[in-house]
Amino acid sequence: IESAPGDPALLLERANLLRLHNQLDHALSDLSKVAKLDPSLHDRHILRAKVEIARENWGAAKTALNASLRAQSKSSEGYYLRSMVELQLGGGNPDGPCLRDARLAIDLQDKPSLEYHLHHIQILILKGNKDAVESAFSSAKDSHGELPALQAVHAQWLAKTGNPEKAAVIYSGLRAATPTLTFHWWVEEASMWRDHNHAKAKSAERQAMAAWESLPEIIRARPAMHGKHQRFIQSISSIQQESP
Repeated sequence: IESAPGDPALLLERANLLRLHNQLDHALSDLSKVAKLDPSLHDRHILRAKVEIARENWGAAKTALNASLRAQSKSSEGYYLRSMVELQLGGGNPDGPCLRDARLAIDLQDKPSLEYHLHHIQILILKGNKDAVESAFSSAKDSHGELPALQAVHAQWLAKTGNPEKAAVIYSGLRAATPTLTFHWWVEEASMWRDHNHAKAKSAERQAMAAWESLPEIIRARPAMHGKHQRFIQSISSIQQESP
């Protein structure tokens, strides 16, 4: 850039690097220069939106995304980001254009990313349309298979909507598919059953403790695993203290 200060492509690339390093004001400065040097370089719009999203400046982010989609109307990423921003501007209210944009983001990709599917599902859950949620989960699984991240969200939703037995089936499948995470899945299932069935919660807690003891010491010593175990023990202690 020192040798070619008027190169908008280099400035755009630096703006993205600055964004990734959380130097957001400097990124915006470079993007302003890009706009003056080459107004036809439309990639600047979506990059500006990402900077404004990082700043939680939702109105400015939507303005940038509107400009991006006017220039690149088939941008799946643009619709996905605008849906996220619209949900924020609506205070979490799904009854706006966020659902339409989330659907467009998926439809414009041959194989939509899991992130796009999960965002779409989140909006449908907020709307409370159970049939639509189940359909969206099926569509996501058609694209990505039964990925643990997707299955875990499905189990959580089933538990919250009064279907713990179906959720338990998913947790059982997750333990079989990812045996190294058996402790984690038993903890999740124990937490679920506490709201539905005390005996099954206690059984899941025992299974979780057994799974923990079976883990190699090197895995138990990992900060994330150790922290999860400590929180699990604290949750059990808290429930015991609350019990009459």
